[in-house]
Amino acid sequence: PRAMRPHPEGVLPVGNAYLLPPEEAAASARAKRDGLGAFAPLDDALILRVLAGGDGDDDEGVGPDALACLACCSRAARAFAYHEDLWKAATLRAVGGDFRFTGGAWRRTYARCVRAMPTEGVGGGGAGRRGDAPVGGGDRSKTIFSDALYLRHLGAHLPLDPEWLAVDSIPRVDARDVNPARFSRDFESVNRPVIVSGLCADWPATTGAWTRDRLLATHGDVEFTVGGYQMRLRDFYAYGDEARDDLP
Repeated sequence: PRAMRPHPEGVLPVGNAYLLPPEEAAASARAKRDGLGAFAPLDDALILRVLAGGDGDDDEGVGPDALACLACCSRAARAFAYHEDLWKAATLRAVGGDFRFTGGAWRRTYARCVRAMPTEGVGGGGAGRRGDAPVGGGDRSKTIFSDALYLRHLGAHLPLDPEWLAVDSIPRVDARDVNPARFSRDFESVNRPVIVSGLCADWPATTGAWTRDRLLATHGDVEFTVGGYQMRLRDFYAYGDEARDDLP
């Protein structure tokens, strides 16, 4: 399988700290604690909740400007301030579905669609380029160990071994070869999974009329509801092509 892409802020799962010599693990923990300042006593997941303002959709959190300032304090603070879910929420609060997903990151999308600021560096709103050099005296030699920060990255970039998808153990039947009685006898009554194919063979959507290019040509600027937001079809396709949200 392909190698796992490194986290852009050098974050690793907490368990990886046990693979380090004790003095190195202690140095990393100390650098993280010192870099977080008053946040240090809090659990990592709780820090993210504080920055987000809570768990509700209407909670605004500390806001993009405060996140930008926090990112300038230390490398540890930057790892929290640059968490993608915070910038996703900030973008959706500001523009709803009226955005074009940019550069594979919500922070850059915010910069383009909300603040129209440069995407290099962290100044002027903090939507800096993913993976650029740390600011505020951060020490790249100290890995940040945090399950809360790493989980989203893991879900977005975990490589799938093709062999995992090659095994197909669920039987398939053609819709023309199964009737309700057979389906009930062979599958429903014995609680046996099955994939029924061919059910949509006569639908106009499967005849080639609803291709992506044709839909974009005829309905690209049409808005429809996506997750409670109004979004143009062409923007939705752009988001689907680049986004790696675990909860799109």
